[in-house]
Amino acid sequence: EDLPVLVRGVLSEICAERGVDPAWMSPLTGEELGLVEQHWRGQSVRGVRRLVEAILAGREALATRM
Repeated sequence: EDLPVLVRGVLSEICAERGVDPAWMSPLTGEELGLVEQHWRGQSVRGVRRLVEAILAGREALATRM
């Protein structure tokens, strides 16, 4: 239930660390959020962060191919 809120917070932290305005980073899609939910087993926030970072890395890899 709280996972979407947690993911938004993690995305905000990542934006701040990267010096990116949050308006330039799209929120996770329903499919991406579903992947986080599927693979997060209730471990720490660090686990959510690793999953979100993996999704962002995948986005970046796809963007460089285009």
